[in-house]
Amino acid sequence: MFEVINWRGHLRVTKQVGAERMIARMGAALGEPFTLLSYQRYWKIPELAEVQLTSPLGVQEPQEAVFRTMLAAQRVAGPWSASPTTCSAIALTSKESLPRR
Repeated sequence: MFEVINWRGHLRVTKQVGAERMIARMGAALGEPFTLLSYQRYWKIPELAEVQLTSPLGVQEPQEAVFRTMLAAQRVAGPWSASPTTCSAIALTSKESLPRR
């Protein structure tokens, strides 16, 4: 079973409290709470903070875990797209209608 999504990203914030506020807004967009695991300044670009987070997933099948993770990423950090380079499959893009909660 896939219990959580592990996230790693960069936020443009000056303090940890700002990161916590942004993470709360991301959780509201997702409809699930995020848990902040780590916070540190990004060494390469000091204006950014590097964070590690988790959010609940709770699915059994690997394909459902991938699909729900992609939907979650679209909700909190769109637009982005993923398309295969070696096969003809439907690409998930921000222009397609995605189911919302």
